[in-house]
Amino acid sequence: MVKTSRRTVRSSRLLYLNKPESITVKNNKNGISINILKKNRLLKVNQVQDKWLVKDRWWKSNPISRYYYKLELDTGDILVIFKDLLTDKWYKINWY
Repeated sequence: MVKTSRRTVRSSRLLYLNKPESITVKNNKNGISINILKKNRLLKVNQVQDKWLVKDRWWKSNPISRYYYKLELDTGDILVIFKDLLTDKWYKINWY
């Protein structure tokens, strides 16, 4: 049996997994991302493999409205990014 430390659990000690990271995205005239600037490194997109819209928590004071893209880069890597439609900012969440 594990002995309890009797310490109070605090949310400030929690760490995020896959915390969104801010990126810069350059779009073509169709709105499809063609280049991504991440830490002063230009990533070129070969193709958009999938895209989807998520609208959630619309009844709360902090709703979620995001457009997600699953991208194949010219290196062969797969990247998942999203555009926050409420703030008009781009974020990276997954890299495969």
